[in-house]
Amino acid sequence: MTARKPSLATGTGSIVLGNLAGQGVLLLATLALTRLYSPESYGEYATLFAVANIAAPIAALKLDAAILLPRDRSDLDDLISTAFVSTVLMGVATAIIVGMLGFAGMLSTAGNAVAATLVGALVIISGSISIFTQCAIRSERYSLLATRPVLQNVGVVATQLGASVFMPNAIGLLVGQSVGRLLGATSLARTISGHNIRPSRARALRALRKYRQFPVAFTPSALLNSLGAQLPLLLCAVVLGTSQAGGVAVAMQLALAPVALVATALGQTFAGRASSLVRDSSSGVLALFLKTSILSASLALLAFLALYFIAPQLAEPLLGRQWMGAGGYFQAVAFAAFGSFVFNSVSRVYTLYAAGKASLAADSLRVILVVGAAGLALQQGTLGHDFAVLVFGGLGLSYLVSWSGALTLCIRNRS
Repeated sequence: MTARKPSLATGTGSIVLGNLAGQGVLLLATLALTRLYSPESYGEYATLFAVANIAAPIAALKLDAAILLPRDRSDLDDLISTAFVSTVLMGVATAIIVGMLGFAGMLSTAGNAVAATLVGALVIISGSISIFTQCAIRSERYSLLATRPVLQNVGVVATQLGASVFMPNAIGLLVGQSVGRLLGATSLARTISGHNIRPSRARALRALRKYRQFPVAFTPSALLNSLGAQLPLLLCAVVLGTSQAGGVAVAMQLALAPVALVATALGQTFAGRASSLVRDSSSGVLALFLKTSILSASLALLAFLALYFIAPQLAEPLLGRQWMGAGGYFQAVAFAAFGSFVFNSVSRVYTLYAAGKASLAADSLRVILVVGAAGLALQQGTLGHDFAVLVFGGLGLSYLVSWSGALTLCIRNRS
């Protein structure tokens, strides 16, 4: 007798509860961390973390996304093995690049070699989490996905609080992020139990040959997507300075990150159900897409209203005087939060239908809109909070355009 699979509501609910619990820990701790770390430290940390977040999504050459598709067990094992090898190599390459930038004086963080090593480790750990997550989604093991953010954020918070005594700087924050994510990865490691993932040249060639569209088509798209998501913060760091970037980073951590996690939880459940429909050549993906989009849009509107009208009034009293003026950045990230919530809940449509060109076009547009918004702001002499609003507004608009592209794909493939 086949075990009954959890419903969309049940799967989403369990993941959302886990994400909310983890974010609750992070939210409460951030109120203390902002009094232990300066805006300058947060800005430096956020800049380095942004580099890791750009590299991590492409660490596995998007072979992790293909884990949902194989019917044959040997194909699946080849994918998992090759994805891990690629992730390690990408982490090493990122560490080398960050180290070179640091010693060239392009990064102001003290202890450049340590910072480079930590950024590389974050890429490897984050890439591994993505692989484990896809394995969990494939088997619809939502309870594991619900537990991971709790363990991860408890580890992040505990380590960052402890590090503030000895390293009240960007390095201490990076150490905390690395330890926490390692705990999160460990909690998901059981998802590959029983799989033969010993690396070899032959199985890597098989995986790359059979699923070549993922490295070729989706890796550039994923790079543009992650670059577009991190560009607003990086642009704020370059234009407004490290200290102001710290305010942006805290606003993103307290506002944008929790919203994104809830959207991702909804998206993981959507991907698990939609991939089953696609593998079984069943109809119903469009209906599932619309149902998920209506739910995500409703939640996104509530998040936007709270971030734009309520959060700015609470920022300074909760964060402390050294964060004076950071409240305006919550209004900026509200625009990106709305768009990303709606799109990320159904973003896997591009992967499920192997729409590499469409995904690349959407992600290219994201970078263009963000850079274009920054260019417009600079041309008009707009700085401070208004600069951030324009840049994050461009990011939010790009997400809505990507959502419309996903809807078009569902309509074209509904037969």
